[in-house]
Amino acid sequence: MNDNDVIYREVQWNSMKWVWAVVIGIALLMWYAFYVQIIGGETFGSNPAPDNVLIAFTIFFGVLFPIFILCLHMVTEVRSNGIYVRMSPLPGRYISKEEISSFNPRTYNALLEYGGWGIRFGFDGMAYNMSGNEGMRIVLSNGSTLLLGTHRAGEFDNALKILTGR
Repeated sequence: MNDNDVIYREVQWNSMKWVWAVVIGIALLMWYAFYVQIIGGETFGSNPAPDNVLIAFTIFFGVLFPIFILCLHMVTEVRSNGIYVRMSPLPGRYISKEEISSFNPRTYNALLEYGGWGIRFGFDGMAYNMSGNEGMRIVLSNGSTLLLGTHRAGEFDNALKILTGR
């Protein structure tokens, strides 16, 4: 096996409908405000933002943020030299197999233990999670812990056993 041989790969997309509802709601509100104030020439709200601020907010919350959320996905790979995890399009993280002290699949509560989904910090260390409540808790050789969310805990566990020879 060479370093790029993939033992396990999982790609998770955001499937939480409430997140989409919030993002689309905010985008529609921004586009409505843009239409009323910039195109219609009337002020939007009782304390309207200046036109340049409204345009910037519409570009960010009405275009860029929805595109970012649409593209956001988590890729977890167990390769012959370690674990690669990435919350794309953000930078990823690599954990060499020598850094792994132990691992175990577990059920967790993302809101209570880590404050939500994404790249998070909780009382038990760092978490990369996209949705759901299943994860792989990995204890590193330096004593820190990392939780990687998964929808296929059994396969992930087997891949880590192959990687570490346990």
